[in-house]
Amino acid sequence: MIAAGLLLQPFFGYMHHRRYIRTQQRSAWAPLHVWYGRALLLLGILNGGLGLQLASGSPAYSRVGMIAYSVLAAVAGLALLGLIVHTHVAKTKADQRAKVDA
Repeated sequence: MIAAGLLLQPFFGYMHHRRYIRTQQRSAWAPLHVWYGRALLLLGILNGGLGLQLASGSPAYSRVGMIAYSVLAAVAGLALLGLIVHTHVAKTKADQRAKVDA
């Protein structure tokens, strides 16, 4: 299901890019593309963990692998969250500067 969702992401990016080239402004496609991508990243991380849980009965499963995946998934999730917060703060500061300059 997530892999099927990945097929839409390039379409959203293309539509945003096409509109941006014409108007030099962000359109409704931009936040859709960004937030949809973020959601897909988080769902992909969760999907990997669920897949490892399902594999727990197979000979290829290892407890060390599960722990390593959990640690890497947590680091990736926190990095994504940090990036979202950083982007929001930077955009807010830029908006405030633009109001002062205007």
